[in-house]
Amino acid sequence: MEELPVSKSEKRNGQFQNPWPEWKFMKPTELFKFLFLTKDNRNLPSDPAELDTTLPMCSTVVNDLASSDHDQVTWIGHASCLVRIAGLYVLTDPIFSDFCAPVQFGPPKMKRYRPPGISIDNLPCIDAVVISHNHYDHLDYNSILELSEKFPNIVWYVPLGLKSWFDHQISATVHELDWWESFTHSDKLTISCTPALHWS
Repeated sequence: MEELPVSKSEKRNGQFQNPWPEWKFMKPTELFKFLFLTKDNRNLPSDPAELDTTLPMCSTVVNDLASSDHDQVTWIGHASCLVRIAGLYVLTDPIFSDFCAPVQFGPPKMKRYRPPGISIDNLPCIDAVVISHNHYDHLDYNSILELSEKFPNIVWYVPLGLKSWFDHQISATVHELDWWESFTHSDKLTISCTPALHWS
């Protein structure tokens, strides 16, 4: 794939554009087929005991994380990670809900089949949250509200176009970044936004 010199995101007719020539937007019929008609190939066991053997849960004790001086990443589930870096705790794309879709419309494949590795109640004090994009499995409304209530001083880092959504949901510090923009958090950590070939 030929690399293009992409420096800033581009909007046309009110919509952000993917500048790569191989990009094709998913049609509504293709999205419906993907969500509801595609065969479920996960082959997950229906027996809970067998599921515990196939996909065992590792119980993470947050005190164990805090006792280490090393930078580390703890996988919570899907794209949600707890990152301990430069003495700060950063969450990525937090989703703690049972569904990554509106429950009333969500197909069964969008239901979580293992609980989060760490619950919101057991998280350490979160300094920052990084959101990659606005799909349900990366931007979870209920998780945003719960995190904001439990940790009111969280600083949120979001891609261009999402700050207004956050401003309507919670009272918080939200930094909106375009491609290649960076922000230094607490003089310790630089958070940068890079281009992605995706849809939203």
